[in-house]
Amino acid sequence: RKMSGCLKKANCRKKMLHDRPITFLALDKIQGLAHDAAGAVHAERQVRQNAGLSWNAMTIAAERIPVLTQYVDSSKSARDEYGKQFALGQRSLLDLLDSENEYFTARRDLVGGQYDELRARFRLLADGNQLLDTLGVKHLNEATLPE
Repeated sequence: RKMSGCLKKANCRKKMLHDRPITFLALDKIQGLAHDAAGAVHAERQVRQNAGLSWNAMTIAAERIPVLTQYVDSSKSARDEYGKQFALGQRSLLDLLDSENEYFTARRDLVGGQYDELRARFRLLADGNQLLDTLGVKHLNEATLPE
């Protein structure tokens, strides 16, 4: 049995390139286009996934704000009552300081929650490529750089 002249892929490629260069170059171009299309599909999938995560983070953060606000209000009421009771001698200084610390923690948690929501909103705008427009910032290709 006689073996073909293409024992190795490199030899076959050279032979095909020599015999039919248009077909082989077209095949390379098609493979390049297919690779580019696969990259675009991957990028689109990544953007969709990031936008979904950003949306979920924003929703969760927004749902926490009313709960944290209520925590601040109740901590403030308790602190105010403890202050009155301390003035009457019904509460110790330790109780008063503990209620003040609780109120401080509640306010800190509320501010943190508000920043979490804001950060998630910015992230969602960035995922949709709208952050710069929303902030009124020129895109780099539109901006004029000093010489």
